[in-house]
Amino acid sequence: MKLVIGTVFFNCICIIIFTYIYYLHRGHYYLEEGHDLTLIDSLLLSTTIQSSVGVNTIVPTTNTGKIIMIIQQFLLVITYVFVIYLFYSR
Repeated sequence: MKLVIGTVFFNCICIIIFTYIYYLHRGHYYLEEGHDLTLIDSLLLSTTIQSSVGVNTIVPTTNTGKIIMIIQQFLLVITYVFVIYLFYSR
C-alpha cells in the first residue's frame, strides 16, 4: 500500500512542478493564434503528459519546450519501470 501511495504522491508532485515549469516557459508552447498559455493550460499539459495520454492542442515550438516535455516523459517511464519492478520482485 505504501508503494501505491508513494507512486501517486510522486506523480502529483511531478504534475505540480511541471505545471509551474510550463507556465514559466509559456513562450515555448503554441496554444492557438492570439491565446497565451494560462496556468490552467499548463496544468492540462502537465497532466496529459504525466498520465501518458498525450498532448492535445498545446505544442512545443522550441527545443527548450521539447526538452522540458521529454524530461517529464522520461520521469514517467522511470516511475513505471520502478513500480513494475518492485511489484513483481516481491
